Amino acid sequence: MWGRAGVLYLQGRGFDVHGIDNSPLAIDTCHRRGASSVEVMSITKLSGLGTFDTFVMLGGNFGLLGDRTQARRSLREMHSMSGGGARVVAATRDPYRSGDPDDATYMRDNLKRGRMAGQYRIRVRYRNYCGRWFDHLTMSTEEMSVVLRGTGWELARILDGPTGRYVAILEKR
Repeated sequence: MWGRAGVLYLQGRGFDVHGIDNSPLAIDTCHRRGASSVEVMSITKLSGLGTFDTFVMLGGNFGLLGDRTQARRSLREMHSMSGGGARVVAATRDPYRSGDPDDATYMRDNLKRGRMAGQYRIRVRYRNYCGRWFDHLTMSTEEMSVVLRGTGWELARILDGPTGRYVAILEKR
């Protein structure tokens, strides 16, 4: 489970939820707001957390998978940590639908460098706090279907949103 607000929402409705974030400050905030099961952890280091029936990655958090290779590795790991009938609820956006010419140039440059078109190098900054640089991955539904191959997950449903944003429902095969 990812996303601080989502943890509190689902916990408040009686679900057994475990949240992770790589920011100690974010986890401290979760504890202060009443989250009962959260810990500092990267999405790339999930082993040992237990077994889950749903992984929720809203707020664009599917992008935290970083790049094609890490996305496949993390999805295979989530597959091994889940029971039959498991799902991933993943929010992202289709970078091709932005309409911004600067985005189109960035995507072309990415492809020339062997990166996925919608792979962005970013960092989060808030007031005096500044995080490390990391890759954030966005992709079309067609690209997602390709990335999912060999991970044990299949694209079951797409919930379209505005300006290219969408939620993908992945089901365990």
